[in-house]
Amino acid sequence: AGASRQVFVLGLADSATRALTDPAIDASLPVFSPDGTELAYRAVDGEGRCQLKIVAIDGGLERSIGTCDTDDLIAFDWDPADPLRMLGSRLERGRIGGGALRALQLTDRWHDEALAYGRDDAAIDLEPRFSPDGGLIAFRRGPNPTSDLWVMPASGGEPRRLTRVRARLSGYDWWPGGRHLVFASDHGGRDELWRVALEDGRIERLGITDAVFPDVAGDTLVYQGL
Repeated sequence: AGASRQVFVLGLADSATRALTDPAIDASLPVFSPDGTELAYRAVDGEGRCQLKIVAIDGGLERSIGTCDTDDLIAFDWDPADPLRMLGSRLERGRIGGGALRALQLTDRWHDEALAYGRDDAAIDLEPRFSPDGGLIAFRRGPNPTSDLWVMPASGGEPRRLTRVRARLSGYDWWPGGRHLVFASDHGGRDELWRVALEDGRIERLGITDAVFPDVAGDTLVYQGL
């Protein structure tokens, strides 16, 4: 087995870094709460037990809000308009290719329920991301290397296909203002960053090659170079 992952906090003002999670567990998929005071993350102990945990970023209270399954693809995003709601994605056992977006309700113990939306029963829907104002959800439909981006209202409903690249997508995020998405794809022959308009699906190169996993905060974009 490889080394356990940890979640770290980096102070942008002083560049100070500190570990936020126990090094004895494997911590992954950190997501900020809407007010920025907590992180939710997936924690797997040495015996393979999986829990969804929430920890205060000041190193204070940590709590477990329920168990999860390491065989599921649990990628989630916190609803910016509702601190007690997340959206996640997971595989459906016993079905080839089945995977759907689900709503995670964070009460004393979390529970997830099906999100009512126009899904394709044969498709895998992954990586939901709320728009900055919380009104829309983007998600990736299809396993790599045949993925595309879709968008729909945050309450569910009928999704609309945004890209038609059918390629390997290595991360995406909302562009500032919420009228575009930035994504990494190899559909042009190599991994690079692209921007797609929500209005008409027009795709444009950003001129940044050998780049994956873009992430946007305010007017700043970061990415992983290859």
